[in-house]
Amino acid sequence: MKPIIQEIIREMIIYTPDKLSLEDCNYILKADEAMGGFSELGPYLRLIKRWMDPFYDSAYKTNIKELSLITDGVDNEYVYKKYIQIFEYLPEIKEFLVLNEGSITYNPDLTEDELLEMREYVFDNTKRRGE
Repeated sequence: MKPIIQEIIREMIIYTPDKLSLEDCNYILKADEAMGGFSELGPYLRLIKRWMDPFYDSAYKTNIKELSLITDGVDNEYVYKKYIQIFEYLPEIKEFLVLNEGSITYNPDLTEDELLEMREYVFDNTKRRGE
């Protein structure tokens, strides 16, 4: 896995509403400041992180190739605009993700081994309740 990809994923994992988490986030800090803090950025990064985490595959019947951004009963245009902002203020995320109309997919330049390595990294480094 490229170091830049690992670093962004690491930052996504440790990013919390606690401002202390930002002390160790170089890339996400820019997006956090531009978008107005955790409440405007955190829920969307959490959704990406959950999609990337194999821990949730069976519980959420995850399509590991594509994260749909379309949800019934939600202002999908608003949500899509938030992801546009994330990709604008955190452009390095494009190293491993692609924002499509209504979905996010992995960058097609990544190999299957790289995808597996990223997903395993998320699984291995995400703290869950009770751990």
